[in-house]
Amino acid sequence: MENVLEKESKDGIAVYSRWLLNIYDAFVLGYNNRYVWRCPTSLALSLYEKHTSRNHLDVGVGSGYYLHRAKLVAGERRVGLMDMSENCLSYAAERIRHYHPETYRANILGELPYGIMPFDSVSISYVLHCIPGDMTKKEAAIRNLASVMNRGGTLFGTTLLPHSAAENWQSHLQMNIYNRRGIFHNTADTLGELRMSLSRHFEIISLEMVGCAAVFVVYKADRS
Repeated sequence: MENVLEKESKDGIAVYSRWLLNIYDAFVLGYNNRYVWRCPTSLALSLYEKHTSRNHLDVGVGSGYYLHRAKLVAGERRVGLMDMSENCLSYAAERIRHYHPETYRANILGELPYGIMPFDSVSISYVLHCIPGDMTKKEAAIRNLASVMNRGGTLFGTTLLPHSAAENWQSHLQMNIYNRRGIFHNTADTLGELRMSLSRHFEIISLEMVGCAAVFVVYKADRS
């Protein structure tokens, strides 16, 4: 039987229609990031350009914008795409078809597909605030991603947090609406709890607030 978190996750991805993905770059990455969340897309793009390895997994792929636009060093690379939404996976895979990406339809809260060869870097941009439950439940996703990474690998990304110093009427309104509709699940998320969840599985390189977003870079250390 489908559990509550699984159902809430599926409810959250239902919004990602082909129509929405066609306007995603302009609305979400263009307007919202700059004027609502106040964490410009250029900052996230710079994370990809700095931390994407030649053996990389992108989680919560959206429209595939970042890997499409990032200026990465030329040469052979392995790229994986992971998302619950078939629409997002096919849209992003087509956009970066020159990388011949591997695609994985999976819920990162649950068991990941068996036999995935580990990655050296993983990106998770604007995903954690969409995962149902409080940060203790979202930590399962962080732990699962660590399980498909090589030691020394880098995890980087962003997540929106409520009640930040940069919150304005637009961000307050949108967060409330998206939480009520089940697109966001971040009313209880805090920077401190995010730090604790990340630090139980990774070593933190950087974690800071930019606008309404927590921006983080961590790596998987050898803790044996």
